Amino acid sequence: HLEIPTEKVTTFLKAWKVSNDFLQECRELVWGLRQRKMGYYTPMALYRLGERALTVETLLTYYGRPGEAGRTALALAQLPIRSLRQLAVNGNDLKQQFNQKAGPWLKDTLHYLEQGVVESRFVNDGPILLAEAEKFLKQDSE
Repeated sequence: HLEIPTEKVTTFLKAWKVSNDFLQECRELVWGLRQRKMGYYTPMALYRLGERALTVETLLTYYGRPGEAGRTALALAQLPIRSLRQLAVNGNDLKQQFNQKAGPWLKDTLHYLEQGVVESRFVNDGPILLAEAEKFLKQDSE
């Protein structure tokens, strides 16, 4: 069942020559089931799974656990953003604001802001996020 390591799921599915999209979908569902069996989703887990979380809720019944599709649909609808594209700032904004070229700092900063918005630590507002990015970059350089 879910005690099978993800690598073995991948190996099994590759032997069946499934598409990479299908393989990724299965890996995410297995990950989601594991997360959900430990408790209800964290905001970041729900964000990562997106609509797949509703599929996980359906799959839970096969493991003798009641799914909570209604609660999950509501939680999904209440996420401040559903993808990185919905973040009020993007990589170009950050490069321009801090006058730096792209690099690992950009990915790290976007991830920090994305997580902060998903977890409701920051409001998804350009000026607020730029101020938070500045704090993050100062802290990261210390």
